[in-house]
Amino acid sequence: FEDELAAALARLAPGPDARFSVRSSAALEDRGDALGAGLFLSRVDVPSREVAAAAREVMGAALEPAPLAYAARRGLPPAELAMAVLVHPYTRGDASGTAAFDPAVEEAPLVERTRGGALSPAACARLVAATRDVAARTGAAELEWVAAGDVMLFLQQRPYRASKPRPWTHAAALADGTRSWDGAHNPLPQPPA
Repeated sequence: FEDELAAALARLAPGPDARFSVRSSAALEDRGDALGAGLFLSRVDVPSREVAAAAREVMGAALEPAPLAYAARRGLPPAELAMAVLVHPYTRGDASGTAAFDPAVEEAPLVERTRGGALSPAACARLVAATRDVAARTGAAELEWVAAGDVMLFLQQRPYRASKPRPWTHAAALADGTRSWDGAHNPLPQPPA
């Protein structure tokens, strides 16, 4: 496995200074009825020589108390915590987060910045347009993103289910009519763990 992984990493981002993101991709994260995004471990800015260890760590995190309690609270067996990892070249961005949109419930995409500052107007416009487009083609969707200047990189898409009514803890209008949200990323209550 490690030899195949090293060869794949060299094809993805050649060079001794290549850096990677090793991100969780749990079956639970992709269920519209049990959105578990944010429960699992991800590692970013990982040197290529440490990717295999980071992959083991990320996969093992599915057996930590918080994901197990979250699944149990929803009546899901531990097998529902099947874990894979996404490995991609690391992109150092100015901001990152998620955007979600359910056109049947919301007027505009909800944007959460989990790291960094404000998005440029061009990046914000791309994010809103992409979120609307994906939701129009696939139904309610959530996108993970990272922005560097005006460039948007989309990392992952998963189903999204807005709650009614939305449990806002913070909302602020952005210039283009999207709303910034905080604390409502996962519409289902988080377990105490």
